[in-house]
Amino acid sequence: MRQVAASVDLIETPLVTLIRIGEEQDFPEGWTIFYTRIQQQHPGDFGVTLRLGKMLRLLGDSEGATRFLTAAVSIRPQSAFARSELGRALLSKGRVDEAIAAQREAIRLAPGEATYRLRMGIALLWKPGLEQDAAAAFSEATRVAQGAHGSRGAAGIQFVAANVYVQKGKLDEAITAYREAARLVPDDPHSRHHLGLVLDKKGLLDESIAAHRESARLQPQEHVAHSALAAVLNKKGLWDEAAGAYRAAIRLQPENAWLHHLLGDACAHAGRFAEAEAAFREAIRLEPNDGGRHHNLGDVLREQHKFGDASAEYSEAIRLRPEVHASHYGLGSVYAFCGQWDQAAPPFERAAELNPADLGSSYRWATLCVHNNDMEGYRRACCAMLDRFGETNDIQVADSTTRACALAPNLASDAMRVAKLVDLVLAGTEAHPARRSFEVTKALVEYRVGRFGSAAEAIGHLSPAGDGTHRDVLAFSILAMAQQRQGNVEDARTSMSKAQRILSTEMPDVAKGQTFGEDWHEWLHAQILCLEAEKLLKE
Repeated sequence: MRQVAASVDLIETPLVTLIRIGEEQDFPEGWTIFYTRIQQQHPGDFGVTLRLGKMLRLLGDSEGATRFLTAAVSIRPQSAFARSELGRALLSKGRVDEAIAAQREAIRLAPGEATYRLRMGIALLWKPGLEQDAAAAFSEATRVAQGAHGSRGAAGIQFVAANVYVQKGKLDEAITAYREAARLVPDDPHSRHHLGLVLDKKGLLDESIAAHRESARLQPQEHVAHSALAAVLNKKGLWDEAAGAYRAAIRLQPENAWLHHLLGDACAHAGRFAEAEAAFREAIRLEPNDGGRHHNLGDVLREQHKFGDASAEYSEAIRLRPEVHASHYGLGSVYAFCGQWDQAAPPFERAAELNPADLGSSYRWATLCVHNNDMEGYRRACCAMLDRFGETNDIQVADSTTRACALAPNLASDAMRVAKLVDLVLAGTEAHPARRSFEVTKALVEYRVGRFGSAAEAIGHLSPAGDGTHRDVLAFSILAMAQQRQGNVEDARTSMSKAQRILSTEMPDVAKGQTFGEDWHEWLHAQILCLEAEKLLKE
């Protein structure tokens, strides 16, 4: 607590002067110190007792506030203000019926004061079943304020009522009250700003955007008006417009790192990655120790194929927030795009440890383990996936888990669970857009359990393309192995050559400066199975 006028003699200084000194303090604690000491010297003074009760209420001491405001009412029973303040303190203590009674008495004493009717409405709203009575009190307060203070006074009543409705979760009533406030004072931006916020909560995005646009038009110098508009434009997917609104806010607050961050997000969603990079770099310049911004900068650098810079940003994000799995995932992805498989595996392993529910991390880690001949790591990755996803009903999750566990022989030592998953994948998915991929997975499992004829037949039905992509390499490799196991050596060699041709011509060649895309793990699956087939055919 700050030191307040310690040199003042509380006994010798006149009461009026002490009250003035107390009110000149710019924080409630200072007022309360003065009023408490003054009240001890003048316990029967109405003004001091009332002010002390009010200050205690502002400080959240509803018990003390109620005690002193009750005393103030006892000193001056005809004070409508004291009774209304007592009602507010009682309401903060949850004594709703007494609060209503206090506000009702304040209205009786001062029927022309709209504020007391407003407070009556607030108290009534806290009493279940009296919502209509509360609405009537708000309406009457608006009428009285209109007569005494004109449209602005009436709008103020509606605005406060709307805020209370929001607090109580009554958003429809809040929208109506904010709209009425805006109607009463068309040039007031605040009612439109809050209206936009509530419309957003209701999911009425077009109406929210309209309200925020008008708020920004009426108060173009307020950065909050522009950033609120931008936030709803973001939700609507209007990224370019959102970026424009964030730039308007930044012009007013150029040192606000969060606004630059939000601008970066909007530009990234719009696919304007260079602009997003500039925004995130500025946010980081202003606040360099925010791991989330380093991560987001890593994302937009990755999109621009600036992989070296991206890995540096992900690494910094990990240093600042080592327990956030997404940055480990991002770092692993950058290494994988560059074909740096040994370096890619540890970040994916850590991402899988930090977030076991993220199948993508475990799936990619398992793939890298097989490629890097880390069979112990592969076993652990597959066991973790089967333990978490072995009973899934999600066909995509089931397919990915099955594919990963079938990349190497022995089906992760749990053929029964893997077979159960692949059956789930195929059941009723004939029209699924990924059906052909599902059937390749099924053929791989059939091969792993020794049903070579069934595996060859399944691939034959798929008619893989000789000029296809990684899925076709996978299919031809499985077919070649199944044919070899059946003794169809020439057919196996033909299938093998088709897989090798696609792999040599279509798979990115890092030595030539080419990089992988998001499907890098699919290419590794193809390469893993193709190498296994080549080895088998040489035996």
